Amino acid sequence: MDSTKQLFKDLSSPNPKIKYSAQKAILELSYNDPKTLYKNFNFFVDLLDSTNNIFVWTGLLVLGNLSVVDKTHRIDSILDRIISKLNTGKMITAGNAIKSLIIIGKSRPDLANIIANEIIKVAGYKYDTQECKNILLGLIFASIFQIWGGLNTTNKNSFIKLAQKNTTNRRNATAKKAEIFLSKIKMFN
Repeated sequence: MDSTKQLFKDLSSPNPKIKYSAQKAILELSYNDPKTLYKNFNFFVDLLDSTNNIFVWTGLLVLGNLSVVDKTHRIDSILDRIISKLNTGKMITAGNAIKSLIIIGKSRPDLANIIANEIIKVAGYKYDTQECKNILLGLIFASIFQIWGGLNTTNKNSFIKLAQKNTTNRRNATAKKAEIFLSKIKMFN
């Protein structure tokens, strides 16, 4: 049995140590060698519907990484499913969706504005606590710059306004990330 097949088998293990070790190895493999896992694209799509949050998060992150080698644009047919994870009320799920979408936007600049239009909506969604939303806003300010060059003026202005509003965020780390984001933008003007 090759190592990839063993990882998939281990992912179904009832032993949590084996299961989560396999999950970690699959995430690393998707980052370092996405071509190896691309043939299993539909498996990771199916993980998005799992009742196990860790499997959902794995599906989100792996699909983002697979978009780098997705020459046939399979990601297009499931983009809405990934976007839907932004508005689940759960910070970790939304955070992993943001990470996935940023990777997709980097590998598919033609989707950057669609992705940005959805990520900006996080500011209006409800999460378990306001602190959860503040953490997500910090993640946005730290990561949106990765697809900045592909964004239209309207999207850029929306993120600039959101960052300006959050320079006084009660979560210091988020306020700092907003300030850093705004200072990066100034370098490009």
